[in-house]
Amino acid sequence: MERTNLAAKSPEQAIPTHSGDNLEFQVETANETAQSEVSEAFSGKLTPTKVLSLQRTIGNRAVTRIMREKAGVIQRERTVLTGSQGNTVLKLQQKLNKLGMATPALAEDGIFGPKTLAAVLAFQKARKLVEDGIVGKKTWAELKGDEGSKDASGSAQNAAAAAAASSPADAVSGTAAASGATNLPKESAPTVKSAPPEVGESAPKETKPESPASKPTFKQQFEKELDSIKLDMAAITKLVNEASPAERQTVWSDATLMTKAFDEMTNDDYLTIVTKLRMFQVGTTAEDNKTHTSATDADKDIRDKLSAYVAGAVKAGRQIEGMVGVVGDSDWDRAGEAHYGHDVWFNGPPPKDPKKDLINGFVDSKDRVWIHKDRGNAGTMIHEGLHKYASDKILNDWNFDMNEGITEYFTRKIGKSLPTPIARGNYQEQLDVIEPLSNVVGEAVMAGAYFDGKLDEMKKKYLEFRKGKGDDEAAQEQSWKDFLKDMDKERYAAALRRIS
Repeated sequence: MERTNLAAKSPEQAIPTHSGDNLEFQVETANETAQSEVSEAFSGKLTPTKVLSLQRTIGNRAVTRIMREKAGVIQRERTVLTGSQGNTVLKLQQKLNKLGMATPALAEDGIFGPKTLAAVLAFQKARKLVEDGIVGKKTWAELKGDEGSKDASGSAQNAAAAAAASSPADAVSGTAAASGATNLPKESAPTVKSAPPEVGESAPKETKPESPASKPTFKQQFEKELDSIKLDMAAITKLVNEASPAERQTVWSDATLMTKAFDEMTNDDYLTIVTKLRMFQVGTTAEDNKTHTSATDADKDIRDKLSAYVAGAVKAGRQIEGMVGVVGDSDWDRAGEAHYGHDVWFNGPPPKDPKKDLINGFVDSKDRVWIHKDRGNAGTMIHEGLHKYASDKILNDWNFDMNEGITEYFTRKIGKSLPTPIARGNYQEQLDVIEPLSNVVGEAVMAGAYFDGKLDEMKKKYLEFRKGKGDDEAAQEQSWKDFLKDMDKERYAAALRRIS
């Protein structure tokens, strides 16, 4: 685990809410007048200046959604390439799969990786486009052209969309014309029909009260909130908190829906929702070939095995459940980049390797815990969970290595006492100092410092030990300062000599 003592919290990573321009505005409101003004854009009454003004008033997300509602889907897709993520990449993957450009089919996960690149290059070659792997205006035009006739033009699509906006009754026929479907037999020509009745409901009873069976599922409600013109994170959080574990899993296990959530939310809101959904991606831990302990089990083990020490933490409501995400590569990178910054996370300060490859988990500046599904061992969740029960005083007043060493001490204590013991080799150098330190100051005193912030009592026991070694008061104080400094500078052998 890596937990960084940050004086200032990491800046939020802004996520664009509307592709095709470089504007970022917070959604404020959207009323009937605003919707009416946006719809006029398709009859030439709304100038670009007015559109810009409207974006500033109600936000890009609101303007975009109103345009979609009023005019159908006539939106220039953003340029995507290797490394891009989000709904636009998801749409690209769906189109490529529909065209059979990849065997086996691409995973529709919204991540532009090597397989998606290969499919794009194959498509560009087949259409005699520049084979650069970049999906821009020309490639999108070819991809969309394949939805109807290959010769369908952008003006025809816009005409159909305008017809849909101004006259719902003409929407279907307008779309058919744009796609080149002009030779349909008369008897099969598309017509506008009312929605079919629900199963078990006769057609005339259109005002039948909603039955329990027809109540939207949690997943449907979650997606509906994402589709709202004004995203209400308070409502989404309340919805998630009231859901059952099984209901939450229907959302976090849906890669397409989570990609949509990532696109619609700010990065910080998305990361918080991931932890509140209790995302737990199942993987195989690299160090012991197991799966991670669940947050629920980690809370139980900590409270059972350290009951004499964590009463205050439990009373204060500390836990790891609802504060941790066990995630795959995409969310690992989103969380890591937001916390450490792009350069440190992906490149690492020279001569170190990228931070993302050096750690199994970390606690970010918002106290969210992140664990990679394929890193660490079965004890990683317990180690990270202990950080949620601990006071911040050791980390803030002493140093990182003291904090990690004591955390590992209690992690090993729990792991050894489980029905199936957990073996770990993490933070061994720090632990080699902390174990004899616990003999010097007493385990209960060390627990009081770690869980309840009683640092003075632990220091007092250390000074008593040094007094027994013949140090006067000044020498005792200096020895304590030197001990902490040795730990902070990773001079573990020197620190160990002070307590021997």
